[in-house]
Amino acid sequence: MSQAFRFRQGENWYIIRLSHGSGAYWRDRLAFEMLTAQQGLPIPKVYWIDKGHGVAFAISECLPGIILARQPEDKVRHLLPSILVQLRRLQRAEPANPGRFGSFGPDQIAPGRDWRMGLEVFFSEPESGYWKGWPSLFNHDWFEANTFWAMHERMLDLARTAPSKAYVVHGDFHCGNLLGDGDTITGLIDWAQMLFGDWIFDVATFQFWSPQFDLARLVFERGEEYGFDLSYFQERFWCSCYAVGLDALRFMAKIGDEASGRKVAEQLREMEHASWACF
Repeated sequence: MSQAFRFRQGENWYIIRLSHGSGAYWRDRLAFEMLTAQQGLPIPKVYWIDKGHGVAFAISECLPGIILARQPEDKVRHLLPSILVQLRRLQRAEPANPGRFGSFGPDQIAPGRDWRMGLEVFFSEPESGYWKGWPSLFNHDWFEANTFWAMHERMLDLARTAPSKAYVVHGDFHCGNLLGDGDTITGLIDWAQMLFGDWIFDVATFQFWSPQFDLARLVFERGEEYGFDLSYFQERFWCSCYAVGLDALRFMAKIGDEASGRKVAEQLREMEHASWACF
């Protein structure tokens, strides 16, 4: 878990973020260096990264605009076309290793040879670290292990429809990580979950956490205007929805947040019964 604070030095405003543990602020720096230069994406420049007394911190520029999660729904809807523009810019970015999929370290080499393998590794149990032992967490009445793994298998099956080329994916693309001002998205922040994979993952993340805006339908209906690759869109979209939901579910189980876990579980069950004709 991390916290962010704004502060002023002279005439300029900055953001300092604090995180217990190692943090992943190097990804924010990489995103700025790679994506702002390549595609002009509005990503804050990171000036300083350090660690002390078990706390990692980063200081970055403070971008203009207001977080979308704090804006009225009508203003967020007005910003949806600008969100599509940013997604398209992100899709045009070239990963360092376009044939590798999944989360990656500072060497930018992801573990998967395709999107399916990238997701498989993502949900595998590590030998150490934060996620060690996570499969044993699902002994709750609100979501059983059998249900989790059945959805996991459907996710992997759908992943076979993904493109053979990996894209740069924000990984946590929701209203809490987007800044907007009037007609324009002015900031894409918090790149700690950045990965290489199917770009539709970002659409699914936004849709999963803010379904009222129906971004997925907008992408499906207007995607060709923006130059999106829409092949097997529905299969890839549902695959990523499973990935987003299952990852959120294991996180809620990890931190013991039963109330939020129940909401995510219910959303996954509702998604299971959604019509594929919704697009």
